[in-house]
Amino acid sequence: PTVEQVNDAVERVLIELGHGEIALAYARYRDRRARIRDLRSGNLRAILHELREAQDPALEGVVSPKPSLFVRTSQDTLAEWDKDRIVEALIRETGIDRERAELIAMEVQQQITAAQVETLTASLIRELVDAKLVEHGLDAYRRRHMRLGVPLYDAERIICLPDQDEQAPARTPQATDLELAERVKREFALTQVFDQQVGDAHLRGELHIHDLGYVDRLRGCRASLEYLTRYGIGGDGMRSRPPVAAEPLLAQAGQFSAALAAHFTGVITWKPFNALLHAFIEGWREELVQGYIRMLLLALAPQNASGHRKAAQTIFEIDMNELDASKLDRQIARAIFDCWGDACIWDDPTRAPLLRVLLPLRNMEKQSAKSALLQVAEFAAEGRPIAVQVREEADSTDSWNLHNVAMGEVTINLPRLAYEAQNEASVMTAIDRVIVLAAQAHQAKSEFIERLLAVRSFGPLGFLCAKHQGVSLFDPRIARHNVALVGLNECVEYLAGDSMHRSDEAKLLGLCIVERTRLACDRERHRTGLHLEPVLGTDPRIARRFAGLDVREHPEAVRNVVKHDPITQDLFYTCGVESCSKHGLTPFEQARVEGLFHAYLGGAPVTRVMVPEQGMTARSIADFIGCVARHTDAAGIWFCGAKH
Repeated sequence: PTVEQVNDAVERVLIELGHGEIALAYARYRDRRARIRDLRSGNLRAILHELREAQDPALEGVVSPKPSLFVRTSQDTLAEWDKDRIVEALIRETGIDRERAELIAMEVQQQITAAQVETLTASLIRELVDAKLVEHGLDAYRRRHMRLGVPLYDAERIICLPDQDEQAPARTPQATDLELAERVKREFALTQVFDQQVGDAHLRGELHIHDLGYVDRLRGCRASLEYLTRYGIGGDGMRSRPPVAAEPLLAQAGQFSAALAAHFTGVITWKPFNALLHAFIEGWREELVQGYIRMLLLALAPQNASGHRKAAQTIFEIDMNELDASKLDRQIARAIFDCWGDACIWDDPTRAPLLRVLLPLRNMEKQSAKSALLQVAEFAAEGRPIAVQVREEADSTDSWNLHNVAMGEVTINLPRLAYEAQNEASVMTAIDRVIVLAAQAHQAKSEFIERLLAVRSFGPLGFLCAKHQGVSLFDPRIARHNVALVGLNECVEYLAGDSMHRSDEAKLLGLCIVERTRLACDRERHRTGLHLEPVLGTDPRIARRFAGLDVREHPEAVRNVVKHDPITQDLFYTCGVESCSKHGLTPFEQARVEGLFHAYLGGAPVTRVMVPEQGMTARSIADFIGCVARHTDAAGIWFCGAKH
């Protein structure tokens, strides 16, 4: 016989022998022991039963919440207290089973009753529910139920006080709107888009996930006006006819550019458009051509009217090899250069769009290329930023849709890997590990973007879903996922004891690190199907962030290699694969050393050359470009003045 059968027999015998009171006490004892066993085993139904009995108003000493208790909801209404609302919200938002949801709701109700709270808000109830979820070890459900927002103290500082960053534009009400929204999206990205391992790596400074506050945007792309000349602007359900005159093209170009800027955070590159303009401005006088080009450039490079710091950068490409085709092509190129000469047309000249000239080595002997080279050199000698691409890019497609699209970017902190690994072999293993984390971050971002694209024209990325003749404006299957490098020089300097440009051993170590990064990206590409591509890290803010985090974790190691700004005293690492320019390197030596790494990198890598205010003539710059193209492996050169 079982224990329960024996206990039943004892009860029957007691009753038959006339011991009714003893039988009743024995039954109560059995019920109490059964409840204890259920509670110890975690039987939720038994726990709920006990709580319901404890909350029965008929029982002495127990009171229920006041019927007049109201809750201020997030919809700006007052609603009467109802415990079942918590149950339904938990089930709807987290997918938790009903028994656990009812248990959490009852415990929260008991806590509110005991505290005798007079005023309830939706945020307070959510915090109490989250605390109970943590107590029960249900952190996964808490992450799905948590509330996103900005603390009152931070919100007041954002809305009422000026920005603490002196380099940031002045705050406006619209800018504070965007900054508050960015804070919420950043928290959403770290808790809901990326897993905890990737998020912790970002917070520790092993890597940096770009644009967390803009997780629903893409990083960058290469666009063409040919889309407008073929199909006009618009997507499914909202199309306009292709422009047939210069004025409609200008209007649609402005709309198209603004729509792209709302979907990207990095760089929007416009392909050379001089050939597309022939049909619209053929036969115009030169002054009319120049005026139209100026308006077109302003339309394609929308300025940051809101004063927000995250406006996408614009790059205009000019193919200088085709300028001998017609007089109109030369007029268009001259008009573009003249617009940059008149810096007042931009709201902020220091953030004006960048001009990139395509001048491959194979065509540099042409007479038109030589004159174009001199024109570029004159532009650079005046101290205005301009990039010269002397190597062919891998992607030279003439497609009208967006290409070279970067869906996201993750930057790797190379010096941190060196500090923790201590030797070359361990650094290579650490690179493999951190590239896996970067791939996980890119995969999470890709899945999130594809989720938004799945809604097509009804979703927030509906503009990118426009399809014509079976081809989409944006195809996520061919998107790139950038893995940027920061601090290669400091990484090599810590491991080899010398900078990359000072010894062949240090230079070889740097090449091995970049090559290992490339191989690790290729391996993750085959594993995940994502096009991971190592690129230059060009954001100085990330270099400062990494240095600031590392100096707290590894102060002795950082002190030997970190650089500092002589004016602000900010600590920073060198961006990308740059060598430290403070050791007397000439621009040609700098291009020769950095050019060795360009073959391993994507995204049109360049060597940044500072043009002094005096001492470089246009002829010397033209000769320098020719020498770099012929005698180094550098893919491009970016000339920038002191302000850039």
